[in-house]
Amino acid sequence: LALLPELKERGLVADVVTFNAVIAACQKVGAWERSLAILDEMRQSGGPRPDTVTCTSAISACGAAGEWTIALALLSGMLAEGPRADAVSFATAIAACERAKEWQQA
Repeated sequence: LALLPELKERGLVADVVTFNAVIAACQKVGAWERSLAILDEMRQSGGPRPDTVTCTSAISACGAAGEWTIALALLSGMLAEGPRADAVSFATAIAACERAKEWQQA
């Protein structure tokens, strides 16, 4: 996670694949709030736009932390504004509900 700011310091530009890797790393260490901050940064920075993988990774990070309501809100945002949700996006949101024992929401 510390390498992302270092990229900027060195004058390098992170692409969507780089951001996706950082959000996936956030999921692995339980840093769901950081994954949301990175997603927001991407949306506001004028840099690379979040893609389906980006948003699905953020859904996964929230779901792994038990934040199923936020995971569903992210999926809802994808359906309303994009990027286009795919089967993995839906399955990841369903898994977030399952993990939190909120099967009715799935």
